[in-house]
Amino acid sequence: MSSPYLKPHTPSWKTTEEHEFRDKVPAYIQEALDRNLLPLKAISEISYFGTGENSVVAKISEGRRSFILRFAFMDGLVDHEVFFMKAWEKTGVRVPQIISHHCTDSQVSVSFIVYEYVQEPLLSDALTAEEMIRSGISREIGRTSALMHTLKGKNFGYPSQANPRRGVFASLREELEEWLSLNERCVLYEKKVLNDNSRKRVADAIGVLEMDMVRIAIPSLTHNDFRPYNMFYTRPKITIFDPFPRITHPMMCLGGTILKAMLEGGGDAEVSEILKGYREIGEVDENVLDAAIVLRVMSSLPSWYAKGRMKKIEKAVKVARL
Repeated sequence: MSSPYLKPHTPSWKTTEEHEFRDKVPAYIQEALDRNLLPLKAISEISYFGTGENSVVAKISEGRRSFILRFAFMDGLVDHEVFFMKAWEKTGVRVPQIISHHCTDSQVSVSFIVYEYVQEPLLSDALTAEEMIRSGISREIGRTSALMHTLKGKNFGYPSQANPRRGVFASLREELEEWLSLNERCVLYEKKVLNDNSRKRVADAIGVLEMDMVRIAIPSLTHNDFRPYNMFYTRPKITIFDPFPRITHPMMCLGGTILKAMLEGGGDAEVSEILKGYREIGEVDENVLDAAIVLRVMSSLPSWYAKGRMKKIEKAVKVARL
């Protein structure tokens, strides 16, 4: 199906499947319009967000009316996102209003969500790390993360199709091993960036998280990409956006947030503020968090390598003592 809409930019490092998916986005938009599945009769303007590892996110407009349209790369992700976002909203977390959502069927061969358009900028564009620390936003990020983690699920990993509160893996180890499945094939071992110590650090980290999971007993509903580029700078609360839903140990989610601050944010000062905010609601064991950071680094290395981010890799390897 032909479409007048431009394709989103696709970085060269993305997989063949992602390239094909993103190339089809203009046709998906046209299909959704033709079947009256969008809150607009026509689109006069479209602009794509730079974020979206597993999705394509765009602002669509007709005159003065605008919405956020998010196409999901993975089947089932839309249902899970809607469930997680609505559940978090009930705890007091601010999320964009969900206007509608559609799952893949014979009408439109892709899943998508239509959100209200949030006028305020992304937090990553609005404030520097230093400004987030001074204004109390860093502490708010930690507090919001802990509030989201108060919601609990069953089992581990991606939510199942039948029950979005239940993960597809029976154990945390199964989930973590799947999460890290690319690492043994990672070229960084061949290039000596990683070594046998790296493998030991990973094995020890999984053991630490397993033992702590026995203590806390129930995994959390986690955002899995809770960073300033997935938050809108709204007041009096930040607005969270674009989760990659996963049911897991809460430190795996917090570890990703902390790692972002350590590598690209305000360093120790920002980390301290995030943790102060988190501890207002939840608990943080430094050893367990350290283990989660090790695993978040390892899970990210193949993607960073594909993007050519060697300096980031070197810094992360030092942070995680790999």
